[in-house]
Amino acid sequence: MKPVQRTLISLLLASVSSLTPASDSLERISKEYETLLSKPFVLLPHLDNYLIPVSYNNTPNEEVYDFLTEQGELSERGAYNKKVEVEFQISFSVVIAKNIFSSSVDLLGAYTQQSWWQLYNSGWSRQFRESNYSPELFARHLLSPPPTLFGTKAVLVDYGYMHHSNGQVQELSRSWDRLFIRSTLHYADILLTPSIWYRIPEGDSEDFNPDITDYLGYGELVISNLSEKNNWRMKLITGTKKQGIELSYSYPMTKYMRYFLKVNYGYGHLLIDYKPKTERIGIGVVLTSWSNM
Repeated sequence: MKPVQRTLISLLLASVSSLTPASDSLERISKEYETLLSKPFVLLPHLDNYLIPVSYNNTPNEEVYDFLTEQGELSERGAYNKKVEVEFQISFSVVIAKNIFSSSVDLLGAYTQQSWWQLYNSGWSRQFRESNYSPELFARHLLSPPPTLFGTKAVLVDYGYMHHSNGQVQELSRSWDRLFIRSTLHYADILLTPSIWYRIPEGDSEDFNPDITDYLGYGELVISNLSEKNNWRMKLITGTKKQGIELSYSYPMTKYMRYFLKVNYGYGHLLIDYKPKTERIGIGVVLTSWSNM
């Protein structure tokens, strides 16, 4: 068994064994969320905000950068995509309108940026190798009281639009637009966040990644626990031909920050490298959100 595969299995087993009961977890999160919603001009947490100063990629994709690295004097600079780099994510949402049409539905906007920074690559001036940008606009329906089926409560449903791109020139450009439905389900001490989406078609001349659903599919599933100390999350990337998995684990460092370990394996983890197989592990810090306060 390869070292990265052993790490994935060990992390998953350790995460499952760390699950602790928290019967009031849903009420605690709901109360915190409602408090944040009541404050004007506040940026709400959306996805994780983290910094991974050491992110090791066992399978860096060099082929996509050949048009740069094979150009005369540029070839002397060495690899453009070294195995160790910095990875970080910034993600927030904001309430645009509350109780639209006198309903329990709010309108929100969100922005997520995930970046891979070749900080240790002096040959290429420590470049930002890749950034993925994901603005969203969606309606959020908080279900109160939440309907329950077989002990599982449906907490909320989001309906919206997402743009996902890397903002690169044509040779490196990757982008797509989606309409999505995303829900949050609560069972015992577990949050389930399934999403389904529909890709908005593009013209052949504008589509630089026509096969992206082969690797990112028509939805994803995120499973996370609500433990205040040992917090874990698993994201399943459900491509129609190739799949991927992301596992993360965090533990309190301070009141507002947590130690963070993240492992990626398989396909579809970032736009420039959605086709090549990824074997990546990184360690850093993540900001505390209301789900693990």
